[in-house]
Amino acid sequence: MTDNKTEPLVQPDVPEIGTEVTVVPTEVLARNKWNGVDIFRTKSLSSFPDDWKYKLQAPSKIDVELDNEVDGWIRDINETKEIVETSLFYRDTGFDAMRDRYLKAADDLVNYTDNLDIDTLGEAKGMLTRCIKKDQPDWYTVYYLLGKPSYKTMQQGKSAINRLQDGIRYSDGEEASAAIQQLEEYGILQRYRNFIERVNSGLEYGALTREELLERIHQIDPMDFEHFIADQLEADGWRATVTEDQYYEKGGVDMIAEKDRPFSQKIAAQVKRYDPNNGRHGTKVVRSYNSIHKTIDGADISAVFATNEFTDDARELAEETELRLIDGDGLANFIEGIGGYHIVNQDKY
Repeated sequence: MTDNKTEPLVQPDVPEIGTEVTVVPTEVLARNKWNGVDIFRTKSLSSFPDDWKYKLQAPSKIDVELDNEVDGWIRDINETKEIVETSLFYRDTGFDAMRDRYLKAADDLVNYTDNLDIDTLGEAKGMLTRCIKKDQPDWYTVYYLLGKPSYKTMQQGKSAINRLQDGIRYSDGEEASAAIQQLEEYGILQRYRNFIERVNSGLEYGALTREELLERIHQIDPMDFEHFIADQLEADGWRATVTEDQYYEKGGVDMIAEKDRPFSQKIAAQVKRYDPNNGRHGTKVVRSYNSIHKTIDGADISAVFATNEFTDDARELAEETELRLIDGDGLANFIEGIGGYHIVNQDKY
């Protein structure tokens, strides 16, 4: 897994689980809890409401000084209880020992639905369970490689796998088929497919260089680029739809995307894949697309995804509007952060 940070695309001031942050502990809440874990209250993080609760987990062996900055990462965001929990523990340990078992469980679930056994399904379900409980050293790597699914999605996946186990246990083919259909509808099977591709590509250790990634992005057919952006967003937990309706296309909306965590977001996007030699996008782009979200019910942000750069004037003008500008470098940052290389390397692109 890479050390690159995810670059949020359309709401850059809202960090996600896994984002590296600097926190300031202000009060000791618990000492030596959970086998040598200290819990601290911290100052609020920018972009989250001040009245939420902010906590830091740290190994007791680490000397954490109150009112001094420490570098950690966001371990959990619980919007129901309005808590942001950060951690000083490592994110990426213990995966090597489980890799082969995870791969077999994922491969069986995806490719051998007619010959599944209870134990294999238990391993596949366990991948979701460790991400929900965050109680195993490799949970974040699994969470990352599954595409950072929402809590709701993971619970749906566990429920469907439980149903599938019951169907197999009691030789109820109809129940098993219904459970597999649920896993497909919830997007769980696709996440396990992505997991297989990501691990087999060596993603947890690294992938394409920045130069190779940018070159590959610029090679994508302009007609396919909208679907490419949608696939990348879906790998990060968005629900993305490429518009086919003339009404939306005339309004400049090529794609609609929604996300629930850590806050509800819905964007309307224009997607442009131009030749890199065509120069930079100017203020005309901003004036043309800064309010396309108003044509979509519930959308609150407009965005332009482009392979080429934007001029300084265009960026300055965009800052005065609801428009987000994502150029080739911004998209590459995002792909590196979420591990979207397996999508870049798909034959259809």
